[in-house]
Amino acid sequence: VNAIFAEANALDKEYTRRAAGAAVQAVLQRMENVARDNALWDDAIRNSYEPLNEPWAYEAWGVGTELGLYNMAFIVNAEGKTIFSYENGKKLDKPIAAVFGNGLIRLIARLPQDKTTFATVSALFKRSKELFAVTAAPILPSSDAVSLPQERPNYLVFAKLIDADMLATLAQ
Repeated sequence: VNAIFAEANALDKEYTRRAAGAAVQAVLQRMENVARDNALWDDAIRNSYEPLNEPWAYEAWGVGTELGLYNMAFIVNAEGKTIFSYENGKKLDKPIAAVFGNGLIRLIARLPQDKTTFATVSALFKRSKELFAVTAAPILPSSDAVSLPQERPNYLVFAKLIDADMLATLAQ
């Protein structure tokens, strides 16, 4: 009888681990879709390259941090400098590397560096005891009507806090 209970507990733990893994993958995929929808955009080219149109960027991406679509939004230029950053509706006055470390800069470096190739990357990052799903994509035009104003693209980065409530919702 004890062996049956032990096997049932082991199966339950495995199911929980798989469910949590599937939930995290679903969050990462959703974040990549959000990045794709927001980074391939002619208006983003007109407004998110230097000089940055901060009111436009806030309305386009900063508001999403207030609404809970994601918790953080960043624009990082081709040299790795953070030119826009918001968390939960408030402006952040620190570079992205200070928030998530140099691992995020290395993740962004895996993205295409040219004017036309689009891709997304995503990974999990810790900040203190918090876990975030983070995704990045190059900000590129969605049509031939607009061209990139510099040789290498800027990058849009979104981060979503993964907490117990989110995992429970996703598991249902």
